[in-house]
Amino acid sequence: MNIAATQVFYPPRNRWLRRLIETGREMPRPIREIMLLSLFGSAKLALTGMVCVLLFDLMAETLLHNAWSAGLLGLNIVLTLARLVVMKRIAMAQAAGKPTPTDAYMWSLSAWCLCQGLGAMLSMASNISALQTVGFIIVVAVIGSISVRQYAGGGFSLLLTCLTTLPIMAGVVLASNHWLWVLLLLIPVFIYSNFSMVLELQGVTRDSLIARHESHQLARHDSLTGALNRFGLMETLSALRGAAADEFTIFCFDLDGFKQVNDTRGHLAGDVLLKSVVQRLRHVVRPEDYVARLGGDEFLVLAPQMGEDLAADFMIRLRSAIIDTPHEVASGTALYIGVSIGFACAPVHGTAFPALYHHADAGLYAAKQANREAQCGVALAASA
Repeated sequence: MNIAATQVFYPPRNRWLRRLIETGREMPRPIREIMLLSLFGSAKLALTGMVCVLLFDLMAETLLHNAWSAGLLGLNIVLTLARLVVMKRIAMAQAAGKPTPTDAYMWSLSAWCLCQGLGAMLSMASNISALQTVGFIIVVAVIGSISVRQYAGGGFSLLLTCLTTLPIMAGVVLASNHWLWVLLLLIPVFIYSNFSMVLELQGVTRDSLIARHESHQLARHDSLTGALNRFGLMETLSALRGAAADEFTIFCFDLDGFKQVNDTRGHLAGDVLLKSVVQRLRHVVRPEDYVARLGGDEFLVLAPQMGEDLAADFMIRLRSAIIDTPHEVASGTALYIGVSIGFACAPVHGTAFPALYHHADAGLYAAKQANREAQCGVALAASA
């Protein structure tokens, strides 16, 4: 399972269906979406199950050849076609990044499971041992598939299990073989144990995904400031290009006088200053922008869908956010810090990151030289 999956799970609109797939609000949203995406399962596995069930219904119609078996076969064909249509719509919606018909999927699957339960009931009441055996095997196979595919929604999995198995109890009562009545005791135990297994599988998967998510976050983010690190920035740029976002701007920052802060105030104060800079950048950037720390006092802001016409004004806003207000680095101690910034716009200044970074770094160096000359001029005027 890919923690950085781009597919999004769209919950059902019906509030009762939403309650059936609750996974726990304490779970991070990316983890919850990845788990709930498993509700749709594998199309190949679902198709295999539907074909097997249709073969069983055809067997029941051949052996019984009555209105019940014919009606069940017809109903199963209709529900199978409905499920195939819904699954096709889900695949198309996911490919287009549009909301999926989750309500239709859950209703059609519930109706299909009930149909299998009725088929198992009919096989038990038929008193034909071959039909009873195959019918029960089909039900066990369906429940196994449900447990594997619908584990993320514990309540939904329990509902599907009950719809598939409880009708068997009515068929057992109608059967002439009273030894089958032992199933009246075993089926509730089976439902309980299966539900317990589903919850355990849900918990194990959740813990594993959370651990992988945290590991992924640590690998992509700077441990001091929480900004993206170089690896996270490269991954984000790669995803940006994959989304066909050709126009974007990068802003490179370098703090002026940061070494002096470390030398005079200590490295702890320097660390607090770095975190303060990142916090201010996050407050001024747009929701779709990314803040990265490349190392030391070097930062970068990635702004998707921003061209050269907006970059200069945005750079002024970024610079003002850092230099206009002093940064509190200790209790009662605040200091100003300067910054040099350069930017590069894709595709105007290049398309590959090295070329863009080189152009932005050249602008940063020119800004740093201008800052030094300005500071030198102030010092000479003061001495005069």
